Amino acid sequence: MPLPIGTILKVDFWIDQEHVSTSATVRTRDPGVGMGIEITGMTEETKARFQAYLDQMDPGLPAANRAAAE
Repeated sequence: MPLPIGTILKVDFWIDQEHVSTSATVRTRDPGVGMGIEITGMTEETKARFQAYLDQMDPGLPAANRAAAE
């Protein structure tokens, strides 16, 4: 079950060998599918590394879509 919109989360994940712990807010929810979250607690430096990591995972993503995701 997706969490209610507005729920604040603690999010932990890895970018290669770097552990990242940040905050996020639930922005959308769709029961049976999942939820969309906005990562809100990252430094600009970590955001840049995260975006580079995502770009590496899907280099075919058009630049306009990458900009919209930021």
